[in-house]
Amino acid sequence: MNNRSVAYLDSLGLTETLRFRLEVLAARCELILGTEPSAVFASEYISQEAGRVYESLFAFTADFVSEAQVAEEPSDQIDIVPLRSSVRHWILNSTHFDLRTAGDESRLSMDVWLADNRVATLRASGRNCDRLLELGLELIRPNIA
Repeated sequence: MNNRSVAYLDSLGLTETLRFRLEVLAARCELILGTEPSAVFASEYISQEAGRVYESLFAFTADFVSEAQVAEEPSDQIDIVPLRSSVRHWILNSTHFDLRTAGDESRLSMDVWLADNRVATLRASGRNCDRLLELGLELIRPNIA
């Protein structure tokens, strides 16, 4: 992983076990994509019962986006779809987030409709909202066809 992705994972305050799992998934995505991702994103949400729940790791290259489910090993599900010029619709839903600075109560979800009616849903809470918006502006918006 590049330094930006390592710093991002560091910022999440993950348990050692979850951090290791995300690093394994990132390495598997890199292997399948054939190049180091320019960015990664840990999609998560807040559950009343379980607290913060990490559901997927997204890895982005200039041409592709991959999603790896954060499930218990030994089972992995990794999806890869084209990204370059394939975004058909981009939906952002925010709560307690002014799209400038996220706070503890902030929530952001992003639905990205890709070619062939595939949709990727990325979710964030707290300071992770800043990262999700940043990726949307850098990687999703330029690929709207």
